[in-house]
Amino acid sequence: MSQLLVKDGPKGTAGAASVTGWTDYSKPTPDKPAVLLLNGRVSHKTLDAVEFCQSNNITLLGVPPHTTHKLQP
Repeated sequence: MSQLLVKDGPKGTAGAASVTGWTDYSKPTPDKPAVLLLNGRVSHKTLDAVEFCQSNNITLLGVPPHTTHKLQP
């Protein structure tokens, strides 16, 4: 992963990529929360998913459908 993706990010920002390209398991805590980036697919935005993330120190960040090629967070 290019460290340019996190250049000028907030203090403590870290970026990583898995070897396989699939999401690796993380253990967010109140001191080390996680951000989960979602594309605009409606099936990713369920009440169960939102409640799970809220309960587990995960912030959901979604981008509009069909825009990831332009918005690449």
